[in-house]
Amino acid sequence: MIEFNKEITKGGWIEKSDKKGVKVSIRKDGSTVGTLIESVIDVPFEVVISVLTEVDLYKEFTPFMDKSSMEKDVARNCKIGFSSNKFPFLTAR
Repeated sequence: MIEFNKEITKGGWIEKSDKKGVKVSIRKDGSTVGTLIESVIDVPFEVVISVLTEVDLYKEFTPFMDKSSMEKDVARNCKIGFSSNKFPFLTAR
């Protein structure tokens, strides 16, 4: 079972879990909930950047992602994107 930590962190994020090198935080804003997942991974930088910059393809390889699109290409590795998830265990509530 995950132990929850209620401390508010920088930027209004509430840390919920820090287990096995993966930190999970949430931030509520009205009816929207943001999720921040942080971890150190042993992957070449080029691979990480190539996956992260393909915002419009997130819906193809991320479970429960309903929509994803790149809203603005600011610079070579700086993009503004949108994604929407429909988690089956939360949608019907």
